[in-house]
Amino acid sequence: MTFANHIITTNISITINGQPYRYVGFQVEPNDLLNLKNLYQATDGTNWTHRKWSFLSNGRQTSDFPGVTFTTADEMGYSRVQEIDLTQNNLSGNISNLALIFPKLTTLNLSVNSLKGDATEMVRGLSS
Repeated sequence: MTFANHIITTNISITINGQPYRYVGFQVEPNDLLNLKNLYQATDGTNWTHRKWSFLSNGRQTSDFPGVTFTTADEMGYSRVQEIDLTQNNLSGNISNLALIFPKLTTLNLSVNSLKGDATEMVRGLSS
């Protein structure tokens, strides 16, 4: 399967010495990954202090996103963003025009940072 010119491998079945093995890999759902990138860029992610994100694995490792909790993988093998806690992490920027859609998000904590603007429209599709 491919998405946006990236190969996404979520489930692999192999046989070693006659013994079958099944690997179910972690993969952030592509739209959630895009929204994480948008949040990172809009809040000056390169200057975050404690919970620094990496996009080198293209969303294949939970350790790339400290402060983010993900759901269990769905039937397609994708995990969704469930919680974001970037408290006191040197986030800065204007978030008024930042529209993020995380359908499974239940908790968002961006307190004790240097963010400006109205955050009421920032996250759409917040789980109730």
